[in-house]
Amino acid sequence: MSGDSGYPGIHTSGMSIKIATTSPGSLPSAPALESIWTNISFVDDKDAGLGENIGERTIMNWLNHDHKKFESAVYKCRTACDAEEWSVVEGLFPDLRSSYREHVRIEEEVLFPAYETHPGVSSGPTDSLTADHVQIFNLMNRIADRLNKKSLDSLAEDFSLLYRILIKHHEKEEEIFLPMASQALYSDKDAILESIKNQLETKD
Repeated sequence: MSGDSGYPGIHTSGMSIKIATTSPGSLPSAPALESIWTNISFVDDKDAGLGENIGERTIMNWLNHDHKKFESAVYKCRTACDAEEWSVVEGLFPDLRSSYREHVRIEEEVLFPAYETHPGVSSGPTDSLTADHVQIFNLMNRIADRLNKKSLDSLAEDFSLLYRILIKHHEKEEEIFLPMASQALYSDKDAILESIKNQLETKD
């Protein structure tokens, strides 16, 4: 596939980018929302693709991680709205929101600054992802406000919109930014992973 990557000034022409979307009906029930950053810790070099032909676009993707637990939680909230199971939404959404905020904080306080200060890279990808984060949390804040006020009529539509935004945002991260960052920052891998661990230990 070729075309616009979703980042200013970055296109996928000449690159083979696989976008693996998951249909809502095939999503599992939402698992516990512990930080997904714990799942990237110290990927083995062999598993990361080291030693293979980097010239054929084998990416050292040691930062790759799975966002589907967030997508699954949003989808579960959406289906609970259809069934008017408001207690399910009220029980799940606060954990979803706080867990995603922690996830974003680590990106914006550790990973993005490390990438932006690397010689020869553009801030376009991180600017685009940061703008996505603002949009995501504006929508999450609106959902939280409606839950607090028991204004439930539009919640299903809000969760549908949030689900679509997250899918697109996560595709940009997983398929384009994280492979680029993994390669650009590989020499700083140990220090970055240590910073991520420290952030998890000192979360708000």
